[in-house]
Formats: sequence, C-alpha cells, structure tokens
Amino acid sequence: MWLVLLFWVFVGLTLYPFFIYPGLLWLYTRLFGKRPMRGETALRVSIIIPCWNEDGFVEGRISNLNEQDYPAELIEIVIASDGSSDETNEVVRRHAQSDPRIKLLDLQRGGQTAALDAGFEAATGDVMVITDAGTVFEPDTISKLMSYFVDESVDCAVGAWTVVASAEAPYSRGERAYRKFEDRLRSLEARAGIAFHGQGACTGFRRGVYPKLPPDIAADLGAGLSIAVEGGHIVEALNLGVKDFMDGDTSNQLRSRRRRVVRGMAAIRHYGRAMNPFHRPGLAFAVWSHKILRWLTGVWMFGAFATGLAIYLTHDIPLYQWLFYAQAALYLAALIGFIGDGTRVSKCPLFGIPMSVCVVVFAFTRGMAEVVMGTRENFWTPANAGASAASD
Repeated sequence: MWLVLLFWVFVGLTLYPFFIYPGLLWLYTRLFGKRPMRGETALRVSIIIPCWNEDGFVEGRISNLNEQDYPAELIEIVIASDGSSDETNEVVRRHAQSDPRIKLLDLQRGGQTAALDAGFEAATGDVMVITDAGTVFEPDTISKLMSYFVDESVDCAVGAWTVVASAEAPYSRGERAYRKFEDRLRSLEARAGIAFHGQGACTGFRRGVYPKLPPDIAADLGAGLSIAVEGGHIVEALNLGVKDFMDGDTSNQLRSRRRRVVRGMAAIRHYGRAMNPFHRPGLAFAVWSHKILRWLTGVWMFGAFATGLAIYLTHDIPLYQWLFYAQAALYLAALIGFIGDGTRVSKCPLFGIPMSVCVVVFAFTRGMAEVVMGTRENFWTPANAGASAASD
C-alpha cells in the first residue's frame, strides 16, 4: 500500500497551495481576522518608477499620474531609468522641464532592484510607492492607497491589480484567473497578520522601512520579507483601480515566471529567518505554503503521475485507473494546446486551460531547478521592452 499512500501524498502536496492553504486562511480570518483602518491623510508621496527602454509607455504614465486626485503639491515622481538606450530619458526630461515634481535618474544598467534602490535614495516623500511604466492608475488610486497609512502601525500597503493583456492569447485568460486568486490569497494573509510581500504594480512603503537589497533578488518580495521578519505590519489594499500590462505570449510568460522564481528564491534565502518556524511561525507557514511548496508543484505533479502509473500497471483498482486516465487526459490536452499555441486550438478552453496550468508549473519547475544550479538574475526586461526587442 505504500504506492497508494505516496500517490495521495503527492496529490495532497499538489492541491495544498491552491486549495488547502487558502481554505485554512479563510477559516482563520473568519474567526480572528482584522480589517485595516483607513482615513484621509496629507502625507507626501513619492512615486518611484524603475524603467528600461520604456519610451512607448513613460509619457502616458506621467500623464496618468498627473490625473490623480491626490493633492498635486504632495506628489513627487521619481523615474529611475536603468541604462535606457531608447528615447525614455528624453521624454522624461521634456516633462521635467515644465514640472519640477518629476525627477529623472539616468542610471547605469544595473537591474530593477538597483534602480529601485536609487529611486528610494532620491525620493523625499513620507510614503514611497513603487509602480511600473506600463501600469495605469484610476484617478483615485493614490488617494485610496494613502488612506491605509492613516494607521501609523502600517509599514507597507500592497495594492491589488487587474491584468490587462496586450493581445488576446490562451495564456491571458489563465493569468487573469491566477491574478484574482493571488489577490484573494494575499488579502487573506494580510487579514491573518502574515502578509510578506509587495508587488511591482502598486505598493506603498512608509519612509525608512524599505531596505537596501542585493541586485539579484526580487525587490517586491525582498522588501516585504525584510518588513515581515522584523514583525512589521503589511496590509492589502483592494479595489484601487490598478491595471497592469501583460504579454500573453506563452514563451514570454515561461521566461517571466522562471525569472520570478529565481529572483524570488534569492530573496527568501537572503531573508532566511522567514523560513524558520521558531522565529515567526505564522510567517514561516505563509512563506512555505504560498511560495516554496507552490513553486515545487511540478515535482508533486510528476510524483502523482509516476505513482499513479505504477499503481495502474500493477494493480487492478478501478478508482486509480480512472485517476490515471484523468491525469493523462490533462497532460495530453495541455500538449495539444501547446502545439497549437496561437491557433484556434489553443483558444479552446478544453486545451487552453490545461496548457496555461502546465506552462505555469513548468516555469516554476525550471526556475527551481536553476535555483539549485546556482543561477542568478540581476537584470529584468519589461514586457513591452521584451516585445520590442523580439521584433528587432
């Protein structure tokens, strides 16, 4: 019976990050969860935008920020150009000449984390908000985000965001669903008091809490972990009206997910105390459940398939035969969707959804394999810049 036991262990580990862990959080927050306090504030805010070759987006981004209903005299815009070789710097300089609130940092190429570090050093606000050049805010986004900082115990407010695909693609639908799930999970973690990471589209940090980070780690995760390991207070800001650009191309998403895992694990290892259940048990529970065990989903799925195949070949048990057929059908549908990527075949939910799931899992697995091999990722390529580069 050890094969049967092992099979269900692998199935349980596969389902745990997506169903069991969220269910446990939901139950806990129903009994003990707290909602954050909000109110009006007159704190000064610095909006920091790291960018590399974003001339197609940065002008619209500046215009978008100028439409915010938060008092203009309380807003500063810091654009950290990470060695851009296109017209990004010229566009920003033109706007800075007529608007003294705009600062351009013309940096040597050093990566996103290094650009953010420079942006935080140059910013003067009471609250620092990181965002992307391709992100779009509703007019009241900053006002809503800043309302969380009326509570002086709040060190970081993480804004939920909506995915906007550059073009309709099979992966785009899956990413939108994944984004909704992720926002809900982070909200539950925040209400449970175990939130531990920000995100690049819209996250606010109270002045003085953002750390100096190594260039090879994910800045949003690293900054959140640095706050969480010291017992800081992170809240989730919902319904901010934040929209972010996403390239739905499958190969680009494979690269992006892989890179996020490599940089994310570098951040977790840098703040190793976050994994220690004797330091902060709730934080360790969240980090292992939300990140590490999820990034190992490919290992669990392979284990479930291998043990399921072994049971299928050695035992005549109808339940496990049907379970094996279901797994085989999932992977066959994903393969058909991948082969037909960009065609009507992959846009059919019967093939597109399994393909999206397997793309994410494969990227997670490859990223974790590269972590084991010692791969480091200092640089990043924004989705729009990557698309431009691909077309050159």
